[in-house]
Amino acid sequence: PKWQLSESARKLQTLVSLEQGLHPISGKPIVWNKQLAPFVLVLMENPLSLGNGYYILPPIREPPAAPVRPSSLTELPDSDYRKHSNAVRQLIERASKGR
Repeated sequence: PKWQLSESARKLQTLVSLEQGLHPISGKPIVWNKQLAPFVLVLMENPLSLGNGYYILPPIREPPAAPVRPSSLTELPDSDYRKHSNAVRQLIERASKGR
């Protein structure tokens, strides 16, 4: 660009966009929350002061990804005797002995 805004002019432009109901960075319309947050909670987020009591909070980080754990279970074929309960195994053993 041929010219640049000074720091004070940038802050003024930020405040003007806020007064118009637009987000100072993205330019999207702001939907104001009716609930007020305790100022101590705002300060815990390390906000950036925009002046006139306005603060911008840092972007919300995504939650950490769940760890991928390989399954230690192995699917047994239907013909495997270990897939059956103990009672069924005993019945199978008795039937095979009776042959």
